[in-house]
Amino acid sequence: METDHVMLTGQGANLFAESIGINTVPTDTLVTAYERREWEKRKKYVTGVKELFSSQGGHDTVGAVAVDSCGNVACATSTGGIRHKMVGRVGDSPVIGAGGYADNRSGAVSCTGHGESILKVTLARLIIFNIEQG
Repeated sequence: METDHVMLTGQGANLFAESIGINTVPTDTLVTAYERREWEKRKKYVTGVKELFSSQGGHDTVGAVAVDSCGNVACATSTGGIRHKMVGRVGDSPVIGAGGYADNRSGAVSCTGHGESILKVTLARLIIFNIEQG
């Protein structure tokens, strides 16, 4: 089975994965004891975000851009994430034009920071647009 959809999340993503033969595991097995304790400390999203963004090592987003020997550009963004987001929330990293964007004619960019702010303006594409404008 194939799909033309760009992004699936939640139960729909699980159903699709199962339909193409990917093994799934119960969601609760993906949460470690350490992460459960950290969640208990910061049950409220706003408090958790403020505490984590104001701490020295609170988030670990990694971004990279590259150019190969033929001049092709690429970008990659991997999020460390912040706890206490709503179930089903999709961050900026997987959204083309938000967390990252690459175009051989203009360049490549990878964004790090507060995902909702990045998503609202499709920051990576906006940066490339401004580069294109000179």
